Amino acid sequence: MTRAFRLILVLGLPAVQAAAQWTPELSLKVETVGDVTASPDGKLVAWTQRRAVTEGEKSEMLTHIWLARAGGDGRRQFTFGEKSATAPAFSPDG
Repeated sequence: MTRAFRLILVLGLPAVQAAAQWTPELSLKVETVGDVTASPDGKLVAWTQRRAVTEGEKSEMLTHIWLARAGGDGRRQFTFGEKSATAPAFSPDG
């Protein structure tokens, strides 16, 4: 199993804590991971994380880019704001 896939599995664990009591409200709390890509040197992994925003009149999905070391540590959100960011990519030189 590659490190990137291990990272995805670890990120997904909190989402399945209450699988026996799955509700629509709980499904809105799940953050979906996608667009996983590794840096050319294999030291970093970038991915998108999508979450539901249901504040006031808002009812939308918001996607941001996250970054971590390939071993899974140093995880941090890379993009912020009220607009989605997608399709993370590394330059060919890393």
